[in-house]
Amino acid sequence: MSRIALCLIIGLLTCNAAFAAAVSFTGHIVEVVQDSGGVFTGTTINTEFSASFTYPDVGGASTINEPDEADYEVIGNNSLNQGPTVVTGSEINVNIQDNHSLDQEEADFINALLNPIPPTTVGTPVDTWTIGGLQLGAFEIDPIPGDGDDTELLFSGVGFEFSLLSLDDSLFNDLSYRPVPPAFDQVDLRVFVVREADDDGNLIFEAIGIIDQMIPDQIFADDFED
Repeated sequence: MSRIALCLIIGLLTCNAAFAAAVSFTGHIVEVVQDSGGVFTGTTINTEFSASFTYPDVGGASTINEPDEADYEVIGNNSLNQGPTVVTGSEINVNIQDNHSLDQEEADFINALLNPIPPTTVGTPVDTWTIGGLQLGAFEIDPIPGDGDDTELLFSGVGFEFSLLSLDDSLFNDLSYRPVPPAFDQVDLRVFVVREADDDGNLIFEAIGIIDQMIPDQIFADDFED
């Protein structure tokens, strides 16, 4: 679908909706995975980031075909701030996982951050709410088009995601679009990732952080459109 067509569809959706959604986050970095340049180069442990998203409360159809995951791409406003450095864009995705079975990498990641007792194991079912944004000019390409999953490669800018994960798989009971995130006390892991890639798709920056604060909100659609 062309960008113009997508914008027209989202415009119609937001005109018919009574509200739009908004959420903001603040958090701090716990690991710098890679730093070979980019707008956030020089980031260190405990560096603070903040982000905000404003987006429709109607999500349309999922763009992937997975039994335990749905991904909704919408047009809104996003921003990511670190001190005086700010990136903004309009592309946003809301990802829902319901009864998703952890693979080894995901289980290791959770164990490293939470150190749960007993440790989280492969196959553990989890529910996850994630919102992500792309810097204006950045884009993602599916390396295997049509495979149905959400694996995409980043090009030409910054991409960032904020995720809330629950080890209680009863948090969600389906994969429907949920514009409002779950409350902090409903989830076990609150994490964000910031990445930047060059024009050739080479990853030049990646950092992982813990979300310290989240403020969800709803606003009138008229305010959103302005």
